[in-house]
Amino acid sequence: MRRKAVINVLIVIFLILSAAVVLFSSITKPIILVIHSYDPDYAWCRDITVGLQRVLKKHPNYSVKWHYMDVKNHTSPAFKRKAGIQAREAVQRWQPDVLILVDDDASELVGRYYVNNPKINIVFAGLNGEYSPYGYEGAANVTGILEHKQYKAMKETIDTIEKSAKRHVAAGNVKIMYIADNSTSLAIDKKYIDAFDWTPFEYLGSYVARDFTQWKKFITEDSARADYILVANYRTLKRSTGTGQDELVHPNEVVEWTNSNSKVPVLGLNLFNVEDGCMLSVGVSPFEQGETAASMAVDIIDKHISPRDIPIRLNKQFIVAMRKGMLLAKGIELPEVYEVFARSTDNYKN
Repeated sequence: MRRKAVINVLIVIFLILSAAVVLFSSITKPIILVIHSYDPDYAWCRDITVGLQRVLKKHPNYSVKWHYMDVKNHTSPAFKRKAGIQAREAVQRWQPDVLILVDDDASELVGRYYVNNPKINIVFAGLNGEYSPYGYEGAANVTGILEHKQYKAMKETIDTIEKSAKRHVAAGNVKIMYIADNSTSLAIDKKYIDAFDWTPFEYLGSYVARDFTQWKKFITEDSARADYILVANYRTLKRSTGTGQDELVHPNEVVEWTNSNSKVPVLGLNLFNVEDGCMLSVGVSPFEQGETAASMAVDIIDKHISPRDIPIRLNKQFIVAMRKGMLLAKGIELPEVYEVFARSTDNYKN
């Protein structure tokens, strides 16, 4: 009887110790808080998350938390203020060792409040412009990867199209225009695409549509002046501003209407443009954004490297996505390597 009692006591002690070890392990796990500017169903966010998880899944000793601000579906200043407050409350609640901030709104509404905070390390991803507006320049606790559109790769792609057998626009006369919604990221992108050297092509400038009505007007009346229309984002387009029809137009509807009514090919500068219905896109790799940000977080946690000693990076990778049937319908033929590239990344559609 006494032996049985001793065994029971030992079992209880073992269970208590095991629970203590588990509790201690969970308490002492490094915490990474990922704050996305947008929503989890947005293709850009989805694929950045894939990149993040490729790295972070190799570190089960981390506790990874996720927060989505959803400011692309809700663009009002009041919503953004509330989203910023809620995101900062998440930071206070989790007290992360590393705060990964994805896209410009997260840095604007969250990141700048924690610059040089000795308890929180910041890694940004998907910044379209400069990092200095958020106070990151020279900050001791900040590093990350920028997201600059692949204009050079797009120019080379257009040049390749122009040299195909079924396109006969003289190189010096090729005209390019860019149309965008008025979202935060696209307002920043506009400066860069306008400054890019598009020679030998003629760049006719950029047009920012306030709503879908303006977008349609541009496509109907102005697209014929160009040989190619470039698009990147259109997710903040409202049906018609100031008329009570202020719901956001679904991106597939925008792209379908644009393809049907544009007099010239419409090409995308984001990977997800083809997913929405465009015939071809040459876009920044969201996977590189996620993998790079996660790798920086690992270096900070495991190697105890200060963010200030991890150089801020400019994105280098891009991904091609295509709908071959639509390209052929427009008389556009590309070298086989484009199709192989698109297929290899699961971004090819017939």
